[in-house]
Amino acid sequence: MKKNFIGKVVACALSFALLFSVSPAVTSQAATQTVKSSSTSYMDSKTSGNASLSFSGVKKYNKVSSSNKNVAKVSYYSYSNGEYTLLDSNGKVSYSGSTSSAYISLNLYKKGTTNVSFVSGNKKYLHTLNVKNYVNPVNKLSVSGINKGANLKNNFKNAATSNAKVKVAKSGNVTVNVVPISGWVIDSVTLTNSVKNGTMSVTRSFSNYASSAKFTMAGYDANYPGTITVRFVNKKDKGAISVRQSINGLKVK
Repeated sequence: MKKNFIGKVVACALSFALLFSVSPAVTSQAATQTVKSSSTSYMDSKTSGNASLSFSGVKKYNKVSSSNKNVAKVSYYSYSNGEYTLLDSNGKVSYSGSTSSAYISLNLYKKGTTNVSFVSGNKKYLHTLNVKNYVNPVNKLSVSGINKGANLKNNFKNAATSNAKVKVAKSGNVTVNVVPISGWVIDSVTLTNSVKNGTMSVTRSFSNYASSAKFTMAGYDANYPGTITVRFVNKKDKGAISVRQSINGLKVK
């Protein structure tokens, strides 16, 4: 009788110890995980700017906020879910899966740092956004036919979007030449021409960036408007600035 009693006490003690040895693991699994990241964005002008963030693998989420609203405020957020299927040479499914991403847009107000956060499931995402003042990244930007190929860099002195009225003198081949300032490289350059029956466009993208870019669009119709857009990337912090110059058509008075 005494042995049975001792055996029961030992069994209870072991069960009690096992319960407490397992509990921390369960608590750890249930706790919220924090996923951290960071990036740099530049203002689009001396007084304002916009930033867009994306997070892959995120489905539904909420509690979106910016910790420093004097620097940046959340203006819009959304998410997307998609499915994809890969077929082999015989048309049979070789692989299928799904993707999901979260997208957050912010209005930028001044230089500084803010933490953009949101919650998805048992994960809290914390993204540190470093906002920097606008910099004119253009050392040279010329388009043949515009002011005899003059350098347009001063059009971006105060903002990435130029309001200066420029025109291509005549239709034909148009050559674009771009050189960034020191410390910056070129990610892509696009020249568009909104012609009568649609839009012509030429884009040069550089997977490893470029220290300069030059290309020609054949058959540019100067009677209709166009746009040149150049995306520059800072070599050190990877922040980007996209400059944009509208081109008026000759028909525009």
